[in-house]
Amino acid sequence: MASHSSKNGKTARIPAEEMQELLAKAKAALVDAPSDAERFCRQALAGSPKNPRILALLGQTLTRQAKNKEAVEALNFAIASGAADSDVWFCLGVSLHALNDKAKAEEAYRKAADIDGHAEACNNLAIYLHNSKQNDQAEVFYRKALAAKPDFFESLYNLGKLLRETGRDEKSLPFFFRAAEVAPTKDQENIARIFLASSIQTMNNYEVAEKHWNKIISITPNDFLSLFNFGICKFEVGQNAESKKLMDKACAVATNGGAHYARAVQVNPFPSSLEEMLEERRKAEAYVADLLANPPSMPDPGSSFSRTTFYLAY
Repeated sequence: MASHSSKNGKTARIPAEEMQELLAKAKAALVDAPSDAERFCRQALAGSPKNPRILALLGQTLTRQAKNKEAVEALNFAIASGAADSDVWFCLGVSLHALNDKAKAEEAYRKAADIDGHAEACNNLAIYLHNSKQNDQAEVFYRKALAAKPDFFESLYNLGKLLRETGRDEKSLPFFFRAAEVAPTKDQENIARIFLASSIQTMNNYEVAEKHWNKIISITPNDFLSLFNFGICKFEVGQNAESKKLMDKACAVATNGGAHYARAVQVNPFPSSLEEMLEERRKAEAYVADLLANPPSMPDPGSSFSRTTFYLAY
């Protein structure tokens, strides 16, 4: 029997069946209603304040609500008491990352990965390795994540990105293709398709690339990156008139200096003189410098990071 705190300050007992019911409710609410799960955990803790199993579950509810300092305290207590499974270590890593303690977050992700190949932990650990240019090890952990969860969008996309960055465009294709198929949101599907089409285009397979650009533009007709790259595709196969139409539309939807950039990289269809070409190039250089200093709000091909819902990405 666990116990409750009574009005006189003493701890009152909670029947075992009631305790189990509270924990079952907390687990059921963890993903979709973490605030309710927290409430059930705290009710259970009132009767057993240092119960590591309850604290482990409470810590997970707190991580999911971005109450990260409280989460770290509860999860560390549970770990110290021997109540740590891979989800506990993963949530600890997420909260430590949010608190900018990346060294300890990486350690926590490694612990989760070592226990049972936790897909989200493997993905997040791989991102740390990827960002520090440890590409071989990053690839190992992206593949471990996919071994545990084959249709995991984040790892499919990230592994495709890593393969492309290391000159393996052809090998990246099945990962971008599958990422687009299983993407949980339209934005994620779109960015995966953009990378798929770009990789195909890099391999000079313009006919296949064109099919993918058409698909992307049917989904997001005013996407600057898609219009711009499709324009390049058309230009490379000598369809200058079609290229100009796409680039004109890219210019129309571009923010900042994107219009200058779009025009400058496709010199032949646009400038009527050397002076005009040089002026567009100058504007393009200024745009690129500004782009590096202030990245735009268009879809960013940054690594996709598993968060506390086990499926969100930034």
